[in-house]
Amino acid sequence: GILDTMEAGAISLIYGVFVAMFIYRSLDLKGLMSSLTQSLRSAAPLLSMLALSNCFGKAMTSLDITTSVANALQSM
Repeated sequence: GILDTMEAGAISLIYGVFVAMFIYRSLDLKGLMSSLTQSLRSAAPLLSMLALSNCFGKAMTSLDITTSVANALQSM
């Protein structure tokens, strides 16, 4: 394909904002800022959990906890 999923999502977002602002004229700059603020507030907890889980995974790998757990489970 031409685009991967992230690029397609970004282009569809830009297209949707363009259509709402210039074709339907149902969204102004104040509404756009309000929408962006609300989106960031709802996405922040999810992104925080993803960042912390990434740190947790790196810590488990660097401390070699995963091998210890796997060996303990295999010895049962």
